[in-house]
Amino acid sequence: MVGWWPMSTVEHTEPVTWKPAIPWLTAAAVFAAFGAAPAIALAAGGAAALILGNKARAKTGLSARWLLQGSVVLLGFGVRPGLLWKVGAGSAVLTLFTVSAVMGLGWLLGRFYRVDRKVSLLVSAGTAICGGSAIAALAPAIEAGLGETGVAMAVVFLLNGVALFVFPPIGHALGLSAHSFGVWSALAIHDTSSVVGAAAAFGHGALPIATTMKLVRALWIIPLSLIAGRMGTGKKKAKFPMFLLFFIGASILSGVLPSFASAWGVLSLTGQRLLSGTLFLIGAGLGREDFKLLRGTVFRQAVTLWLIVASVTLVGIHFFG
Repeated sequence: MVGWWPMSTVEHTEPVTWKPAIPWLTAAAVFAAFGAAPAIALAAGGAAALILGNKARAKTGLSARWLLQGSVVLLGFGVRPGLLWKVGAGSAVLTLFTVSAVMGLGWLLGRFYRVDRKVSLLVSAGTAICGGSAIAALAPAIEAGLGETGVAMAVVFLLNGVALFVFPPIGHALGLSAHSFGVWSALAIHDTSSVVGAAAAFGHGALPIATTMKLVRALWIIPLSLIAGRMGTGKKKAKFPMFLLFFIGASILSGVLPSFASAWGVLSLTGQRLLSGTLFLIGAGLGREDFKLLRGTVFRQAVTLWLIVASVTLVGIHFFG
């Protein structure tokens, strides 16, 4: 969700000043100001990083993390409390089932492709819950190394970019409703950034459904990390993503003070604009070395798992609504 940076960023440990990041942050501000389409913002950031090279990945990645959390909170002002409760409570059982099923399938695929156990668990958690955030939370609990964590994050990062481009056209081609697309993207796309971006690109009211259901799914970071930590040797505890509570608070506030509806609308729109800048910075974190992961057993496990999840959830939504 908020830990999407690729391997090269994860392994970077030397302090970096903010000065090299200024051009990237300025460009992100321009994309946010104009409300660029999510896919265009992501592609522009990736293209710029690949052509020019981004020597400030640590700072642009950190900025993207802050911006994503802020944009999600602001989007909460556009989600009605009734919808939040309906989607959240209604999807709890479905989320439990999908998280459990994806984790089990990921374990089987990891054994089939002979992927390192820790890397396989990280990839499975990233697919089942919320991408980079799940990986970042789970890694210390199972004492995964930087290399293992970086590989899992980089693969998830690449697949997120693909999802942002392909999901909206597929949804329109299949005639999915806003509700169906919101549910599908929340269940089948790894990170919150790409879920929100894809839902915004799809339009027609898919964004509130996708955001709410995705955040319900993200709550499974904590129990999974605690379980994995007790089963393994990890000593560190997972951090609770506090911005989820702020998202809920924003939704409740907009509901109890309807007289400020115009202000809540402006804040929600600001969140959507910030998302464009966020996706530009996420794209800017892509490096040439990350494409080396397009081959190998880890990539095959991640792609196979993702394709199965996306296909099965789409079929399930079609037949069961």
